[in-house]
Amino acid sequence: MISAPALDAAVNVSGISSLVSELSTALAGKISYQYIRLGKPQLGGRVRRLLASLISILRAIGALISSRASIFHSNTAFDVNSIYRDSVLISIAKAARKRVVLHVHGGYYVHEPASGLVRKLLARLLKSADRVVFLSNTEKKKFESRYPEYASKMCAIYNSLNLDDIDRFGAGAHEGEHLEVAFVGRFVDTKGLKIVLEAARAEYPCKVHFFVHGDGPLRGIVDQAVKENPSLTKAQIFSHDRWREVLCRYDVLLLPSVSGEGMPMVVLEGMALGVVPITTAIASIPEVVKDGTRGILVPCNDLAAVVHAISDLAKNRVKLGQMRDACRVYARDNFDVRVGSARLLEIYRSLEQDQDLNKQ
Repeated sequence: MISAPALDAAVNVSGISSLVSELSTALAGKISYQYIRLGKPQLGGRVRRLLASLISILRAIGALISSRASIFHSNTAFDVNSIYRDSVLISIAKAARKRVVLHVHGGYYVHEPASGLVRKLLARLLKSADRVVFLSNTEKKKFESRYPEYASKMCAIYNSLNLDDIDRFGAGAHEGEHLEVAFVGRFVDTKGLKIVLEAARAEYPCKVHFFVHGDGPLRGIVDQAVKENPSLTKAQIFSHDRWREVLCRYDVLLLPSVSGEGMPMVVLEGMALGVVPITTAIASIPEVVKDGTRGILVPCNDLAAVVHAISDLAKNRVKLGQMRDACRVYARDNFDVRVGSARLLEIYRSLEQDQDLNKQ
């Protein structure tokens, strides 16, 4: 059993969903996944979204009780709501004699220490899980120091991609010498969307055009900004299987998130294509985006730094090309789904063997 938000990009824009889709394809024939949908819808009124989330939790509880699957792979974020929800679901999974893989995809309490009840619940989650997977060594080391009693359960596995035929797609595959900059993600404040919209109004040494892919609560603000700014285009949401053909046209990926990230799939996808990331130095991002070599790291909420970084790449195409090449090489060496899925398969098999021994 594996949990994720909606897998349909038209309903949900999620790196977790992208990863689950990649894993399902890579491990087809080796693992039979039973998908459990969790998480609030990204659109609709507050009451409707809360009701949909509650219904998904109730369905997940029913599935955990009735399913014959021996392992529950819980993809989650360490935020308050997710911690409360997963405390219930993982307790039910353990009561149903399932082994648990807790796969942590960012969240506030990955970066900030928890206290009080939240810390107690986090410790309980770590104690209940049989394996805990973090997205980077950076995150793993933080939790080893905070919860050393559970360090033996922890490992780090990068998010990963299907890189087959990736060389057929060249970054910046558009006409003209102008720079094309993309934002891909949910339209929410934590993604730094307002910085993106303000950067699109700035002046640059050559023509720069911005594209925003996504949806979410700030859709109205985006629509208004597009009406007022000819240098800004609201582009279509694209399904996960089209990321290569969509992202390859861009030169730069802009993701000025302020919180909530783990290791954003769109950053990995962009780097695999040679799309240079300009992003904030939060979460696991600095472990893969080496400032000045494999992209540019900027402070949170710093419009001037974002504009300067874009201007620098717009006027220095040699530097842009060098970063493109460095991103591609690093992605090929570190983001291949065959490597990441093989490590998860090892975890599943070890848990199966442990369970068989316990039955004996």
